[in-house]
Amino acid sequence: MGPLDSSQQINNIHQDLGVGVPWYTNHSIPSDQFQGSAPQAPQAQQAQQAYVDPYAQWGGQNAYNNLRSGFGTQKSNIYGTSREAAQNAGIGYNSSILDLIESTGKGQRAINSQGVQNELAKKQGTAGVLGMINRGVKSGGVMLANKNASDSSASGALAKAYGELGRQQLSGVGNQYAKGNMAIQDAQVDLESQRATGVRKLGESKQTIVNGIVSEARNQLASLDAQIANASLPDRINIEQEKEAIRQEALGQLQNYDNTLTQGMAGITASSIDDRRSKAREMAMAGDAPESAFQYTEQAPAQWGGTGPFASNLPLFTFGRGKKV
Repeated sequence: MGPLDSSQQINNIHQDLGVGVPWYTNHSIPSDQFQGSAPQAPQAQQAQQAYVDPYAQWGGQNAYNNLRSGFGTQKSNIYGTSREAAQNAGIGYNSSILDLIESTGKGQRAINSQGVQNELAKKQGTAGVLGMINRGVKSGGVMLANKNASDSSASGALAKAYGELGRQQLSGVGNQYAKGNMAIQDAQVDLESQRATGVRKLGESKQTIVNGIVSEARNQLASLDAQIANASLPDRINIEQEKEAIRQEALGQLQNYDNTLTQGMAGITASSIDDRRSKAREMAMAGDAPESAFQYTEQAPAQWGGTGPFASNLPLFTFGRGKKV
């Protein structure tokens, strides 16, 4: 039986000592457990084989230990670099989240304000038309009284005429209010679409960041594994396993900022119709006018349409002077 090569001797030493593999490899040699010279072969074989130092190819046990320690340090540095890259990328990622929250909140506040203005315009328009009707009926009543016609059917005709005018004006106010609400709904749909797009792009950005970190770490791990192989060390790196560990660590750091996104977006909601009307009432009581008032008339027309050649400020006929009833 000839002399054993260095790898066989090291493996035999491992079996004799019952030592496991190091933390960073599945095929390592825990040299720190190995002290002294190799175990002596049986007496009958000692004369037939010469002792060979298993660490000779690395320049001795100390050199071997230093080599393996250096590779272990390089591997730790790869993890540290990946961790720092994730931390630095997290700063920009968090900034993008805050920008999305701010822009979405600003858009929602504008829509909510638009809703309040629409309610205020409706309230003002309705009050204006009703005021016009009330003033017209009172003014017409005074004119009828002056003509001694207050007890005639003219009062009913007057009220009916102003009622028709008011209905037309209120219908116009209602149509403008409905169009305003449609515009508000369209703006809300657009905002929700922008919100969803922003959240989706943030998710894509996060994956891109993580993939970049993992790709760089993979190249470094592959280079380190090649160095270990060239040094004829039994230690090897499970690159796929290490890649996944780095991926999960980087992803975990970035996901810490996702809570900011979730909480920020949860606080951005459309105001209810009751809230808008309540705010509109407060503004109306304070004397505030809507930014875009509805189109309607607050003045009774000088002439009534549809009365033919007898159009006048009242839809009434009176007896000519000098005639008696």
